[in-house]
Amino acid sequence: MLRIAERDLQTPLILAPLCAPLSIIRFARTIVARLFLSAGDFMRPIDVSQAAAAIQSGGVISANLQGRGGSFYIEFETRTGIAELVTTNAPQKPRAFKNPLKALALVRELGLATGRFNIEGWRPEDAKLERQTRPDRSAALKEAHQAAAYNAWLAKKVAASQQGLADGSNARIAPEEWEKLRAEKRAAKTA
Repeated sequence: MLRIAERDLQTPLILAPLCAPLSIIRFARTIVARLFLSAGDFMRPIDVSQAAAAIQSGGVISANLQGRGGSFYIEFETRTGIAELVTTNAPQKPRAFKNPLKALALVRELGLATGRFNIEGWRPEDAKLERQTRPDRSAALKEAHQAAAYNAWLAKKVAASQQGLADGSNARIAPEEWEKLRAEKRAAKTA
């Protein structure tokens, strides 16, 4: 287990840039090491920004791509144990990747070149069971499709009307005659 001197944890962050370069590096490693204090076999959560800082300071040895269920998860092998990549949302859940290439791209983007993979627990058939439904997005997409269908129908009607006026198959109605037709339709409706 890595021990941190209490004086290292009390060093103000504002004073760190004023120290000598070696002190800055020591300070950064101390902060990163604090993130990775060992807690037995417990897998510690780590988000992307914490992982990037740990990798830059040399606290991460390699990445492990684990297949569990229908998803893939990234675990980092650190100098003090294993840390699992989590979402940055308030309830930190393990960050799931449906596509292993996306997970590998993130590992590469973070700056790691070595790692392992384990697909023993990967069950691609479980991906459909783990899929989250989004009723709010479903309703919004249905409305969007209905609006698009209505716009297409309206554009078709307007184009047909304009074509009819151009070729003479649609007759123009004078305003007085139109008022008469409207009055007849209203009378028929109320009767």
